[in-house]
Amino acid sequence: MADSVSMSLGQHRERTRAAYDADAAGWKAHSTPRQLELAKKLRAQVEGIIIDLGCGPGWHLRLLEPAVGVDLSIQMGQLANAHGAVTQADLSRLPFARESIGGVWAARSLVHLPRTEVPMALAELHRVMRTGATGYLWVFEGDDEARHCGDDSFPGRTFSYWPREMLRQTLEGAGFDVGE
Repeated sequence: MADSVSMSLGQHRERTRAAYDADAAGWKAHSTPRQLELAKKLRAQVEGIIIDLGCGPGWHLRLLEPAVGVDLSIQMGQLANAHGAVTQADLSRLPFARESIGGVWAARSLVHLPRTEVPMALAELHRVMRTGATGYLWVFEGDDEARHCGDDSFPGRTFSYWPREMLRQTLEGAGFDVGE
């Protein structure tokens, strides 16, 4: 039973990656960058390198410099390369040394993981962040495990939704202090 569940979780990740790889330029053309002022605020608060998890086309990389974008999608990474350094990586296996990262920007990237995989990704994030590092992350509020959205303007992606208290407990369980 565990093997079929793991395969199913991996399939969710693969479908989402494939959706972005199939038309990264189309997604970029129909999307707009958000929270630009907040990205500048993070940069002002943090010393050292910031990682942009799920950097997409790299809209925030220049605002976060020095920064490294991380995206599972090869095509998104290629778009982001125009804005800064990018590496292709899975959120639960980050290619950074322990305590090497000063800050984290994770705008709607963890939403593509099933909730059962988020604790491992957060543990990995905790591993690479320096003590006292600051991070901003956004998820979708609600109470639904990874699923496809029928009304998604970019079909094929999988999303998970989080009740506020469950997210707080998951973050704290991974060793993070949670602000508002």
